[in-house]
Amino acid sequence: RKELQESELEADKLKSINAILKEKLQRLQNEHKIVIQTKWKELGKIVEDLKQHHEGEMKSHDAERRKLNTENANIRYELESLGNEKTGIQDKYNQTWRTLKEQKEHSQTHFKEFLIRITDAEERWEQEKATRLNTEHQLKTVNNELTICKELQLVLQNRCHER
Repeated sequence: RKELQESELEADKLKSINAILKEKLQRLQNEHKIVIQTKWKELGKIVEDLKQHHEGEMKSHDAERRKLNTENANIRYELESLGNEKTGIQDKYNQTWRTLKEQKEHSQTHFKEFLIRITDAEERWEQEKATRLNTEHQLKTVNNELTICKELQLVLQNRCHER
């Protein structure tokens, strides 16, 4: 009779532990889901912002480059046809070339910044991935503990029924 009471107490303890583990599992699953959803949204927004910014910059630079290339071609034509005014036109050509070079350097700088931001986003993604894997490991551990508790509960219930 005493053993039966002890088995029942043990079974009650395991039921209580089982309920706590179920709550913990549910909380971890909910937290994991919220973290992943939030991080996906943040990452998507960052990538979209970067794409839009880069596309806008590139369109602007392409338009300016075409404009400057056209000016450059016009200046070359003038140089060939107006030999006596070469010095003034050459200065204009040089200024256009400097502007193009500055535009190119500016574009390269923006592109490098874009790559850095992409790299940062990838690093954050890897960190989130590691967090997710850790959470999944914790969930598996809790599930294993839950399974063990269920098995112990069944064993204790069987013992109680046998007595």
